[in-house]
Amino acid sequence: MAHLRVTLLWCLLCLTAIVPLSPARAGPLYAWEPPLRLSDPATSPVASNPDLTTDGDGRLHVIWCSVLSRTDEQDRLVDALMYRVRVEGVWSTVEPIMLRERRSVGDTSSPLASDAAMNNARFTVRGRLVSAPDARLHMVTNTDGKQQYLHAPWDDVVRMALLLPPVNLGEGNSTSIASSPDGTLHVAFAAPARRSGSSAPPCVACQDVRYRRSSDGGLTWTRAENLSLLDGANLAPQIGADDLGQVHLLWEHQGAGLPGDATFPIYRRSADGGQRWEEPVPLGVPDDRLSQVTLGIGRAGQLLAIYASATSGSVLFQSSNDGGRTWSPPGLVPEVTSPAESAASERRLSLAADGAGRMHMLVVGVVGTTGDNEPRLWHLTWDGLNWSAPEALTGPGAAPQSPRLVVERGNRLHAVWMTTDTDGDQGARQTIWYTSAPVAAPDVAPPPTFLSLIHI
Repeated sequence: MAHLRVTLLWCLLCLTAIVPLSPARAGPLYAWEPPLRLSDPATSPVASNPDLTTDGDGRLHVIWCSVLSRTDEQDRLVDALMYRVRVEGVWSTVEPIMLRERRSVGDTSSPLASDAAMNNARFTVRGRLVSAPDARLHMVTNTDGKQQYLHAPWDDVVRMALLLPPVNLGEGNSTSIASSPDGTLHVAFAAPARRSGSSAPPCVACQDVRYRRSSDGGLTWTRAENLSLLDGANLAPQIGADDLGQVHLLWEHQGAGLPGDATFPIYRRSADGGQRWEEPVPLGVPDDRLSQVTLGIGRAGQLLAIYASATSGSVLFQSSNDGGRTWSPPGLVPEVTSPAESAASERRLSLAADGAGRMHMLVVGVVGTTGDNEPRLWHLTWDGLNWSAPEALTGPGAAPQSPRLVVERGNRLHAVWMTTDTDGDQGARQTIWYTSAPVAAPDVAPPPTFLSLIHI
């Protein structure tokens, strides 16, 4: 029945043309601070997959993946999750909060061997984090096909993250984590599909989107639940919770998982905090390969789904003003394109809502007015009717990737991204960057904090 409903909804969507939009209006430019280097390429040439969040006391927390080398009797590589925090405008030093040692592969003294060693995707510690009302940071990581969860108080992240052993959440990748206003934690990740009792041959590329929930601050978790329902490759889940306690999930679905198969976003919602989920809703346009699915959640039921066409590089969007019950037809984000080669397989889009209801988007891509085809990092806003003109956060040659954006108290933007420098004789060297800008929007107080159920 679920398959039939999805098919019917998809057919209805196919009958709807992409909504034409008026050209982007200029709008005011934002006073972005000069980009600040957060990582040090001299310490490690690997600095990728950044993420950030703000807590209820005004701290800004940033994590990213790195690889450190240890030279003893045998050269070894250490996969690390690095961390910095900004308190009252002052940044801490860079510290690891998760370390995973492995034998090195290839020549670890040179970044030129990164494909074999330093940038081995199998071992990359990809982390995602969220701040919750229990005055703690909650983080999920995936490395070597395993999902792990760890937590720490806002004011003692480094010590407690290293002291407390991580919790295994199962095998998988592409993790996403969110917190509801009541402190409930929601985790979604893609994991290898398992089908019992089926006579069909196994699908090697097939993956399910699995969901787990914790209502006691990460002490215990529900059993993993398959929310994707459709067979095939279900990838890159994005999960979030709104101010009403509803949970929203968006992911990429690709037929049998074969190259060239049509790929489109699928959306699901839970109106009761993740206990029951409504039927899947297909988004996007037919007969295209849509990826980079990104979900933005505002206040009072405002949602925005963004995705990019691997065929044309166009950036498309759909909006909902009723908490995901209904969605607008697909529309084109004007002026900017995000071809796949803009950032290879890395994330190229990020969304966050401010206190006035505007959605802010960061996109790695190309704008025709720049006069060149070098991808840059662009900032645009959606006011519910129109998109602003794009403004550049980076110049030519920066090769930005993996942007992440958050809004603090409704009126301040914080952004991080990575760049890769291939100049010189040192090989590829990655760097994490940060910038910030004020927003003319109402102040939005964070949810009130409460005593954590986990006692250290």
